[in-house]
Amino acid sequence: MQKVGKPFPAFCFLIRNAMQKQQFFILVIIALTLSACGLQGEKEQPVEPTGMELYDPENYFSRQEGDSLIIELATYIGVKPGGATSKTRFEPRFRSYYKEYSKQFRMLFLHKTGEGWHYYYLLRPARDLQGNNRGVGGKFLIINGQITAFEELFNTPAGDAQTLEEIGKILFSELVEKENVDGYLGKKQYIQWPDERLKYDKVLHEWRYDAQ
Repeated sequence: MQKVGKPFPAFCFLIRNAMQKQQFFILVIIALTLSACGLQGEKEQPVEPTGMELYDPENYFSRQEGDSLIIELATYIGVKPGGATSKTRFEPRFRSYYKEYSKQFRMLFLHKTGEGWHYYYLLRPARDLQGNNRGVGGKFLIINGQITAFEELFNTPAGDAQTLEEIGKILFSELVEKENVDGYLGKKQYIQWPDERLKYDKVLHEWRYDAQ
């Protein structure tokens, strides 16, 4: 009498195979979901710019020219010495003060436009519990080594030099590309002022609450 083979092993194999396929598809769906969530999270963070070596200040000025330039910028940006006003701070009698004071400044990024404007980002000293530096970005025109037009466009919160350099990469790339940083206004982790109250006075070259 011929023996009939048992169907159970084959049946079990089919079930096991189907379950493995189902598990595979579930894993694929989970992986795709996690990937989508990761991409969404990345969109919320600015992409760190590359090619920042293009904005090395030494691409535009020699070391000696850079030293003279930073003294000029410190005169516009820095704290005035005793007895100086918004207008008189540029007088030669205050030059020695700004020459010494400028040693606390550090130019990080420079870019010259086709129209002759220099966009800049530098670190200046700050007195704040959050750090000893503050990032400053803006633009100026220079003729024969002398600044003929100048404007601060933004100041970052106070912080340490490394953090402000990373913030500067993002803001400066935006400034070069769009000629403004409007997209970051109101984001206090990047820009402390201008804000709804504090504006830059282009005549006095100061941040003021009564500037138009």
